[in-house]
Amino acid sequence: MKRSLEGEGVAMPLEEEGQAAGEELVLLARQRLLDAMAGAARRRLTVLAAPAGFGKTVLVRQWAARQAGLPMTSVTLRPGDDAPRVAARLFAAAARLGADVGVPHPGWIPAPGGGGLGPAFLGTLRDWLASVGEAILVLDAFDAPQDPSLAADLDEVVRRAPAGIHLVVTRRSAFPGRHLRLADGTVVIDAQDLAFTADETQRLVRKVSGRELADDEVDALVRRTAGWAVGIKVAATSLRGPAAAHQVIENLSSERQVTAFLRQEVLDRQPLRVRRFLVRTAVLDSLDSALCRVVTGEHAAGLMLHVLEHAGALVRRGDGEEESFAHHELLRDVLRQELHVTEPGIEGELQARAAEWHSRRGEPEHAVRYLAEAERWDALLDLLDHHAPTLFEQGDAARLAAWIEAIPAGGIYRRKRVGLRLAYAHALSGATHRAEQVLRDVERHRLLPGERVVVRALRAGWAFHDAPPAGTVDADADATLAALDAGGLGEIPNVLGMTSPAQLRTMAAGARALALWHAGDVAGARLGLAALVSRTDLYAPWKVRLVGALALLEAWEGNLRLAQRHGSRALTLAASTGLLEHPSATDARLALAHVCREHDDLAGADELLKAAQSVADGADRPAALAVHAVERALWYLAAGQAERGLAEVRAHEVEGSPAAVAPVVDARLRAAEARLLLAHGDLDHAGRVVEGAGGLTAPLAEAAVHLAVVRHDIEAARLVLKAWPLPDDDRPELERELWAAVVDLEDGRRTEGLARAAEVVTAARAEARVRLFLDAGRPAERLLRALARVAPTPWVHQLLEAAGSPVGDGPGLGLSQREQEVVRFLPTPLSCAEIAGQLYISLNTLKTHLRTIYRKLGVSGRPDAIRRAEELGIA
Repeated sequence: MKRSLEGEGVAMPLEEEGQAAGEELVLLARQRLLDAMAGAARRRLTVLAAPAGFGKTVLVRQWAARQAGLPMTSVTLRPGDDAPRVAARLFAAAARLGADVGVPHPGWIPAPGGGGLGPAFLGTLRDWLASVGEAILVLDAFDAPQDPSLAADLDEVVRRAPAGIHLVVTRRSAFPGRHLRLADGTVVIDAQDLAFTADETQRLVRKVSGRELADDEVDALVRRTAGWAVGIKVAATSLRGPAAAHQVIENLSSERQVTAFLRQEVLDRQPLRVRRFLVRTAVLDSLDSALCRVVTGEHAAGLMLHVLEHAGALVRRGDGEEESFAHHELLRDVLRQELHVTEPGIEGELQARAAEWHSRRGEPEHAVRYLAEAERWDALLDLLDHHAPTLFEQGDAARLAAWIEAIPAGGIYRRKRVGLRLAYAHALSGATHRAEQVLRDVERHRLLPGERVVVRALRAGWAFHDAPPAGTVDADADATLAALDAGGLGEIPNVLGMTSPAQLRTMAAGARALALWHAGDVAGARLGLAALVSRTDLYAPWKVRLVGALALLEAWEGNLRLAQRHGSRALTLAASTGLLEHPSATDARLALAHVCREHDDLAGADELLKAAQSVADGADRPAALAVHAVERALWYLAAGQAERGLAEVRAHEVEGSPAAVAPVVDARLRAAEARLLLAHGDLDHAGRVVEGAGGLTAPLAEAAVHLAVVRHDIEAARLVLKAWPLPDDDRPELERELWAAVVDLEDGRRTEGLARAAEVVTAARAEARVRLFLDAGRPAERLLRALARVAPTPWVHQLLEAAGSPVGDGPGLGLSQREQEVVRFLPTPLSCAEIAGQLYISLNTLKTHLRTIYRKLGVSGRPDAIRRAEELGIA
């Protein structure tokens, strides 16, 4: 079909591109493209370069209809053209532009049978065009001719066109290409420019079908067609009917018009070798040259991809990757239909080759997709066994589980094989409750000895994640270790590359050590963890996890130097193995946060806690989140934000899983809550928390003593000190010794209290434990101030300064010796007359001393003076 555009002296026959789709494209004016074409009548060269069906000719027609004044004509080139045909068209075009061409001269007419236009014709054509003056010449389908000599001569036509000739060239191949050389002022409008936008797509659909698509439907159509004009036009036509938009979009590649256009304009134009290459590569998501070579067996795959891109065969270059290409989505669907017809049964083999290639490159996600689509389930399980450790290290355990869940179970053998891997993947992602459900299903089938030990080791490994009751872990861990020691297990299945005998032993022994600590057996846990972390053959995530757990254990036991050493070691190992953002590094960060807080480095602790929470939240690690709640609550206590600390504890109680909180963690959480309530002044609530906690642990004992001291219940405080659980290794518990010193001082046993205090201060200095004293509040401050009076040291002064009560500053420090003696009697039940008698002074003299004392202490009476003197440690 041909059409002539008439416009003020313009006669321009143009062949409509896209008519192979069954209907000509509706002429939808796209102003942004017309604006881009606006200067073509003044430029030397304007190029429209895009594959078939992008609307190049439509745009030229729309632009031409708006031109006036300059003569304009068009020459359409075709794949089968030879030099005589092209020369005849160029001759006719020059004549239409007004050139005096006369009668064709035999000397410049190209000979048939191959070859180019020849120098004689090119020179004559240039003279003809020069005689026209200014004019517009459109060379449509410029790259269609296949004869290399003819193509080169056409290049000369463009390169040597007279200055007054304004050229508009349309082509399917990329620009610049083999036919044209860039020239100054050249404007190129390519497929990216010609692609329909969402707004233009909506307008075209509305014009053709009368329907209005939802925004997500428009976006889906643009994605499916990549803005390809023919595809959008066919979809718009189909939408005239009652079919749902999503069905039309999904089935677009099955539409007769689309299929016919792609076969005629892309597939049928290719030589047999290229066609076979296109069809076989349709199974691929991306067309890497090396991948295409492996899948198709085509050694010149890289060259072929470049040729196809250049030829405009709807093979586009990938975003940001110079050597990666992709089929247009609709073309790919048509090519796969062709593959099913021409080579039935080969698709799965091609996909398996692609999977193997991606697997060798360490790209399991692509390999999984190809094997799943090919339904090669056993090969997929083998692939996952190989790549699972790396995926776990990269934090992709949840995705690993999703892949395994998509595998159909099949017979009993595969049910067990799939089930074991799914259970391990769920456990690795922290979803141990889902893993347990899968294991129960697996255990319905008879398990071989090797399979049973794999199941028991995994159950023992719950302690790596959710810390169930210690007895369950002990039983499974002990059974696993006993079975491995006894031997005779036969073949132990390689589940996700993590169930070698050595790895099973590590899982069982590590889980047992963690369970001991969670249950309160610190000495046994320390011994077990130390033995494991000394090994050099541990899987990196397990080692980071176990060293971090040892760091946290030592931090909570007050061994800050050891905790610092182990925590730093764990993070160094994590950094060297790419595991810094892995859940296994969480305990190390929490341990180091504890150390920073004890050193009164709240900024450092805050940074570590934020990093730990970010990873724990993303990995669904309830045990780690419970520890984080403890440390963050204590951080708020140290920062003087008791209300926020209480909110942290309560938020965890609502969001956390009670079954996942180990006893040692729960005790610390309750103790933190009690201490925050004390800081908030809610003594009754703090008492209820302590009483309702169950057993008395060291952290709870500390909170209980603190509460008793604040209530001035010295007898109750001594009962708690007596029941305070001590470490198995007979080390002095500094928290206990500090509160024993406080109780002695409060009970009037000043000498004993200060002696204890001196020992605590010396031991705390070795570990730089500042928060030990600061978090104990006013009672510890009074103790330190009293110690500063009898045994002043720089460390004691530093502690007082950290508490905001430096020695030598503030009211109360300028009391005379006699005034200090008076102050010591104020908390007693003696009356003023009785105190004067004890000091052998008159009542008036005592009253004078009291007025001076009240002024120096900044108080207005005896009760306030007593409280202030107690705070300063001088009463």
